[in-house]
Formats: sequence, structure tokens, C-alpha cells
Amino acid sequence: MWTDAIELGVIAFLAHSEAGDGAVQDWLEALGVQPWLTARLVTWLPVAFGRRLLRGARSATSTTKPA
Repeated sequence: MWTDAIELGVIAFLAHSEAGDGAVQDWLEALGVQPWLTARLVTWLPVAFGRRLLRGARSATSTTKPA
């Protein structure tokens, strides 16, 4: 159940990259994923992707003042 839902969540985010969270959640529910699980997928899958994208990122060694 979990693996299938996560796979569907990834597919939903990739297929509907411009859609809002509600639309992705609706799409997942239409595929049979339970509402409580769609809410968690919409919340936490972007965090997992963001963590992966930020791996290796470094913060600036200095800051500048705004103009």
C-alpha cells in the first residue's frame, strides 16, 4: 500500500507539476488513494524531493546588504 501510494504520488507531481496541491490530491483520490494518505503525500513528498535537490548545496560564505 505505502509503496504504491508513494509511486502514484511521484507520478502525480511529475505529471501535474503546475497544478496546486488540491488538484494533485484530487487526482490521487480519483486513483483510489485514501484521502488521509493523499494529504500526507502532498505535504511530505515535496520535502523529500527538496532534500534530494539540496544535497551538496552550500550556503554563502558572506552576505551582502540590500541596495
